Amino acid sequence: ALSIKADILLFHVYQPPVVVFDVPIIIDDESLKKEIEKKINLLKIRLEKETNNTIKIETEEGMGLFFHELEKVCEREKPYAVVMGSQGTTASDRILFGSETVRAMKYLKWPLITIPSEAKFSSINKIGLTCDLEKGLDDKIIDKIKLLTADFKAELHIINAGNVQKFKPDIVFESSVLERKFSDSKPFFHFITADKIEEGVIEFAEKNNIDLLVTLPENRSFLDLLIKSRVSKKIILRSHIPVLSLHQ
Repeated sequence: ALSIKADILLFHVYQPPVVVFDVPIIIDDESLKKEIEKKINLLKIRLEKETNNTIKIETEEGMGLFFHELEKVCEREKPYAVVMGSQGTTASDRILFGSETVRAMKYLKWPLITIPSEAKFSSINKIGLTCDLEKGLDDKIIDKIKLLTADFKAELHIINAGNVQKFKPDIVFESSVLERKFSDSKPFFHFITADKIEEGVIEFAEKNNIDLLVTLPENRSFLDLLIKSRVSKKIILRSHIPVLSLHQ
């Protein structure tokens, strides 16, 4: 937020406790709500100190289903990006929150950055974009990525997520098209040839110090591999590399 001079909205979603009895009863969740408000305000105070009160920070709580409440807030605020942690504090939290993170990655229509618990932010100097060059990129996606690289003054590394085992003229043609469209960003092109695409992308990102890895949910082949494979736990829940999910 400091890097791009953005405001912050700290948003927490909770569900009231559900207890089943033979006779319906009213559950008072006022104490739960007060505890949540207390904790989110403590976080706000901590962030205000860390940023020397240079950015506006607001808080909000919602009650209901996580994804539904998140969508409502996004419709209203139209955020630059939604930022989510990819782990909870307990094993059950990690399972639940991991599934909510994956759902948001696939379906939320706003840019979503998932931050692993081990991540340490210094700056975003290198952005890695995973894509299938045979399919090309939509102009809207290109514009969003150009804005992202310009805002953070970052290098753009375009990573072909297809399993390239032989020469494919379409890939060469599309890379030249993208090089022209991204002329201001001066992108670097890389071709992953690993048997398991997701492992190749992760290995490349780690070796080349990528600060933010961009995935396109429309590129189902890579995202599905990421989510279904064992390696997905590493990149979504355990990797130190934040992942930005960007819809067309």
